[in-house]
Amino acid sequence: MKRVCFIVAVALCASTSAEAGWLSDKLERAAERVGDKAISDVSDGAYTGTKKGVQEALKKKGAGSSSEASKPYAPMATLPSGVKPDPFTESMLANPSIPGMNQVSVPPYPGAHLIAAYPVKIGGSQQPEQMILKLVTDDPPERVVEYYRRELSQWSTAQLGILYTFWKGEGQFDPGNSSSLREMVPWMVITNNPNPEYWPQARSHIEISYRP
Repeated sequence: MKRVCFIVAVALCASTSAEAGWLSDKLERAAERVGDKAISDVSDGAYTGTKKGVQEALKKKGAGSSSEASKPYAPMATLPSGVKPDPFTESMLANPSIPGMNQVSVPPYPGAHLIAAYPVKIGGSQQPEQMILKLVTDDPPERVVEYYRRELSQWSTAQLGILYTFWKGEGQFDPGNSSSLREMVPWMVITNNPNPEYWPQARSHIEISYRP
């Protein structure tokens, strides 16, 4: 037991902050199973080394989490040279309001680019504000859907033709009535790229709604 803890501690100290965070989570759960003595008993060198390793790993984990949270959710897309967008798209690209990674309950699709981010109040001014994010990616919708089915395995899903919907809130979404999503925030819709003239390489469009 002591040797295993010592080896894990050394590995934690040598890891990057992301790796250390992952390993320290594992070690914390293991410590809970065997009791506080696993990391608090400093009666010999092995436990002392383990405790120092855990403390160092937790510091790295905290720093890594803070750094990750401050990262923008996704990079902004850029229009091809010579393309004149509509006023809304032009405004979104000129004045981006990119949320941080920790603000959105949906993980960003790898390689996707943000094309719009704005607040809305669906159902009247008395309703809580929602944020809408719109992204594009070069991957086909089927691949995007496959990714989110893994990442959001606890969410409900529905499909209507090429329109794929994910939602977390309670209730039954009617694919033929988009307004039924209003009470199911957060939600996400994945479909084909509707603006190939703006994003010629993109194959999929992702729309996400969440409450800030």
